Formats: sequence, structure tokens, C-alpha cells
Amino acid sequence: MNIVRQLVLHSNYKMSQNDRELEDVDEEVSPTTPIALLGEEQDVVAAPRRESILQSSKDVFLSCLPLGFITFGGPQAHIAILHDQFVEKRRWVTEQQFTELFALGQSLPGPTSTQLVIAVGTIRGGILGGLIAFFCFSLPAAIILTICGILFSNAEFEKNMPAALVEVQRGLSCVGVALVASASV
Repeated sequence: MNIVRQLVLHSNYKMSQNDRELEDVDEEVSPTTPIALLGEEQDVVAAPRRESILQSSKDVFLSCLPLGFITFGGPQAHIAILHDQFVEKRRWVTEQQFTELFALGQSLPGPTSTQLVIAVGTIRGGILGGLIAFFCFSLPAAIILTICGILFSNAEFEKNMPAALVEVQRGLSCVGVALVASASV
């Protein structure tokens, strides 16, 4: 079963035999049905989609916010981190689902890592989970880069930059190299 059908199933709908009509099946697929039980058998059984809207939103928030602070750089560097977080640690999606989402993200315009985070957030917490995942994954980096851009664009600030901030700026370069290196392992 492909990932698009599973997303539809997790919306408490099922596709008919010809995959064109949707019919309501609240009694067959509940929000707590494990993802792996909806399709063919999997090696890894993904965690239930959600216990409640509040709990799934909290789970998505707490897992995506820390990722938002390391989203500097290209999406290729994040794929290994996302795999570790969503497939191995949290078990929200299976290996096959992650691979399908990755392939789908690669075929669409835009950053694949952001698309993966939104898709996994949607699987875990519905549309609200996808929105929370997007904002938690994107906003921290955007805010930090905006503040740094404003500060470093000021020529006076650059001349009088404290030594500690110069060291932080140098350290960020090292962190970027370490992030790419850890993703390649």
C-alpha cells in the first residue's frame, strides 16, 4: 500500500476498490490504529497515530522543535537525522514509508527535509500535526538567521563585535561541517 493511500486511511477514510471514491469508515480505521496494520506487513510496527489531538500535537511539537535549531544547510544533510528521529527512535513511520516519503519529496519542488517533516507530522497528528511540524521545523532557523543577518549587516557592529561572538561565529562553521559529516555516516 503506498503512502498516499495510508495518509488517506489515517484521515479516517478508505479508498474504494477502484481508488477513485472515498467512503467513510470510522469503525474500521480508528486514529489509534498502528500504521503498519493498515498496509502489508512491515518489519517495524509504527507507533499509533495519536492518542488524542492534544497528545499528538505535543509529540510533534517536542520532536520537531529541536530539529528546527539544526536546519541550517541543505536538506540532504537532514535526511539521516530525520530517519534516526522518526523511524528508529520514535517509530512513527516504517522504513518503507520513510523511503516512499523521501522519493515523493525528491520529485516535488522545494526542500525534501521540510516535506518529510510535514508528511510525518501529518501522519502522526493529522493536518494540525503537519502544520505544527512545519512551523517548529522552519521558524527557529528563520528567526536565528534573520537576527544574525540584521546584526552582521551593520558595519559598526562588525568592527566592535565582542570576542565571544567572533568565537561563536567560528564555531557555527564547525557545527555545519559536523552536521554534514554525521549525516553521511
